Amino acid sequence: MKQVLIVCLLLSSSFCFSQANKLQKNFIPAKVDSVKLSIWYIQTKKTSNPGAKVKEYKKELGNTVLDKKDQDTYIRKLQSPESYKQSRALLHHYNIVFLIYNKGKAATEVHISSITGNINLKNVQNQNNYKSSVSKQLGKYIIGLLKKYKLLKLVDEVNLKGLSI
Repeated sequence: MKQVLIVCLLLSSSFCFSQANKLQKNFIPAKVDSVKLSIWYIQTKKTSNPGAKVKEYKKELGNTVLDKKDQDTYIRKLQSPESYKQSRALLHHYNIVFLIYNKGKAATEVHISSITGNINLKNVQNQNNYKSSVSKQLGKYIIGLLKKYKLLKLVDEVNLKGLSI
């Protein structure tokens, strides 16, 4: 009886994991025109200072378009199951945004928190979401992109903890 239960659990967990891997691949269009990387300063009610007059605030600090080589590497990393951890932090905060364009329109939004490491992929057309946490590999790659495109100075070094753990 124990063996049957163990086999059922293993089969169901592998089925669920395979569904998650297929899910993130379906968010990226087959043909990508460009990938825009932007850094945001976002203050929410949870991250604002006590007594602050403005509780919610959102401002784009900088952006760039990835070159073709970086774009292809980034897409490959997004499609790799090793780029994700099966965990999630509770704080809802995002300051790194990738917009993936197809036929001149944003097809996929990728929101990443440098503080928590949370990642959300959102298909703009059908509004499907995939939520997870970035792996150490993907975090290091994103920090490398921020350095290369001179956007790292826009993110406080203390707030990179979620990408380097």
